[in-house]
Amino acid sequence: MKRFLLWLVGVVLGVGIFLGAVMGVSYAFTTEGGCPDSTAQFGTEALEPNGWCWQVPLIGGKLDKVFASPATLTVQKLGTLYTAHPAITLPDWASYTTLTIQNAYGSIVFVGSVSDYQSFLFPTNGEYKAELSVWRVPEGGMATQFEGGSTGAVRRNLGLEKPAKPTGWYRYAMQHPLWRPTLAMCSACVQPMAGGPTSRRHTTLPPAGMR
Repeated sequence: MKRFLLWLVGVVLGVGIFLGAVMGVSYAFTTEGGCPDSTAQFGTEALEPNGWCWQVPLIGGKLDKVFASPATLTVQKLGTLYTAHPAITLPDWASYTTLTIQNAYGSIVFVGSVSDYQSFLFPTNGEYKAELSVWRVPEGGMATQFEGGSTGAVRRNLGLEKPAKPTGWYRYAMQHPLWRPTLAMCSACVQPMAGGPTSRRHTTLPPAGMR
């Protein structure tokens, strides 16, 4: 009986050591390359994430390894936009979004999801700043269940999908001038008509800083 108990303890320890070794190898070989593609667009310009936090599953899907880069004050400068509703293109994996848009005076002109944004039109010409967060959460999960942390931390996987997939978010911050074409009189474009009254041609000229 004593020998059997010693053998049983040895088996348990052996299995524990083996599983520990497997998890160690899995942890070492799970890299930031396991995070989803960050491709997103505002209008026709590609956006660059300035912050993210992802939990990438280790072998077995029971635990996640964290990869994080704290959001900064960096704001991506975009070119002038000439439409009242620049399209937002999201990654295929996006499941939850938040979007806030401010004008040059810091007043919020829009807050909501990208779905809500589909009916939004920029009210006036001028400078705008936008902050966009794009989440991937498992079906049936919520962003509030996300633990996150610093790079290298280990978290428990929610176990809501099989096989387990990464959970987390990217944040984007961008600034852009917007110029909607309007009728503007240009005195240099006044042209006389032969034998008739003067004709006036209306042109659209954005401010010098936006050209």
